[in-house]
Amino acid sequence: MNRHNIGRLNTIILTSLISIGCAVSCVACSLLPEEEDKYKIVLEPAETEVSYELAKVTKGDVRLSRKLYALYQEENGEELSFGSDGREVEAVFVVKGEEVKKGTLLAKLKSDDLEEEKSSLKYTIERNELLKKQARELTDYDIEKLWDRNLSTIDRENAVKDLEKRYETEIESYDDAVAVARVRLKEVEEKLSGCKIIAGMDGTVSYVSAALTSGNNNYAKDSTVIRIVDASHCVFVLENEEYKEYTDFFKEGNTVILSNNQGDEYRTTVVSAGPEEGDIYLELEELDERLTIGTRLFCDITVDERKNVLRLPPEAVHNALDTYYVYKTDESGLKNIQYISVGLIGDEFIEITDGLKEGDVVVKK
Repeated sequence: MNRHNIGRLNTIILTSLISIGCAVSCVACSLLPEEEDKYKIVLEPAETEVSYELAKVTKGDVRLSRKLYALYQEENGEELSFGSDGREVEAVFVVKGEEVKKGTLLAKLKSDDLEEEKSSLKYTIERNELLKKQARELTDYDIEKLWDRNLSTIDRENAVKDLEKRYETEIESYDDAVAVARVRLKEVEEKLSGCKIIAGMDGTVSYVSAALTSGNNNYAKDSTVIRIVDASHCVFVLENEEYKEYTDFFKEGNTVILSNNQGDEYRTTVVSAGPEEGDIYLELEELDERLTIGTRLFCDITVDERKNVLRLPPEAVHNALDTYYVYKTDESGLKNIQYISVGLIGDEFIEITDGLKEGDVVVKK
């Protein structure tokens, strides 16, 4: 390639580079802001304000209460059981819901062997009592015959003594046999009594155990198999023994308000301590047909109370190692701890005894 052509090529390359440079410059220029302040970086302030749910110290009552539950049931009733076990059920004469009278035979176990033994023991007693009577009669008869004999006074006295001694030994053997038979008879009669269930009151059969009708004979001695109740008179019975802590509240004659979860209230009167020591019966002042056997209500007892004191809701009061405190906010919105003293911790409020005044605002949890 000659010098002329090389020069021309260089000119073309240079011209192309200048064109490219200008184009790049123009593109770059079009991306820059036209005004100088467009080059400044503007920082937007972050939202640092934190909102809290607040509670105000107020004056009012603080109450601590306790709920005790009572069950609506028949006042009078009896739970019946067999006094024997290991025997087959012979018959059940009643069903649930049946009305019965006092003295009615309700159920029995098979006890033919005991009946036979009872009869045999009675015969033994009667026989020995009769033999004893005959022995006494024979004694009198033989003594009278001695008077027909020509005996001296001393011989007659000695003969009478011999007769009495002989018959006395015989009579003692009869007495011993009777005593043994009577002891055994008492045992047998107790066993027989345990094989029968007899109603001790007029009422309605409210329960019959399946163990009596299933054929499995899996009843247990002294376990309830039949229950009788008097459905004509029902009362509320407190379910637990906590009421023993509030004897003044449950004095006989006191009025007790019972409630349900729907807010219905029922006025009752304490009528008795029940058949067992400590049981409390509450009788409705007015019958209510809405109540059925098994209805469960509660009474609300005031355990402790403070009147017209400073108070806060529990969610605004903190506790650590028996030290109580609250959080208050300053002008910048930051939380600061404030130590306080408390009194009664109630159901809805806590009594404040020191560290705050009425109208102070604190942060809730």
